Amino acid sequence: MSITEPARGRAAALSALITVVAVCAGDALARSFPFGPRTRSVNDLGNQFVPYHTRLWDLLHGRADGGVLVNWQSGYGTSFLPDIGTYLGSPFAPLVGLFPRDEIDLAVYVVTVLKTAAAAAAMTALLLALRGGGTGGGAGCSVRRTRCAGGRSPRPSTTRCGWTA
Repeated sequence: MSITEPARGRAAALSALITVVAVCAGDALARSFPFGPRTRSVNDLGNQFVPYHTRLWDLLHGRADGGVLVNWQSGYGTSFLPDIGTYLGSPFAPLVGLFPRDEIDLAVYVVTVLKTAAAAAAMTALLLALRGGGTGGGAGCSVRRTRCAGGRSPRPSTTRCGWTA
């Protein structure tokens, strides 16, 4: 039984929706930002991701000192291009430009939830594509008998993933 492309797309969309609902529900239950008074800006999120996304917002709106290569707002000036590759390389990062500058925390939250949803959808589509419609095992691997030394192996193996049963 083969899964059709529209069914795979619906499964990926459902996976993304479940992920968004789970992340947002967890944050709402924990009463963390943006659903409550508890801040998320601790450690790397508050000290790296939010400032880098703020810098990206400034670049997108033409308000930054320096440009893509140098950030004059950090110390005596530091290179900014490696930070773009490390922290802002996501295709979702420019979405912070759609938010007001004083709401960068919310923008980073939305970008994080969107990236998580996209990852869930992509993984669902990939696993369904790897499954190939077979009746085989989990994680997108099909269980089949392999040829060993010119004959049939007595045990099934999941050769697509490199696992052996």
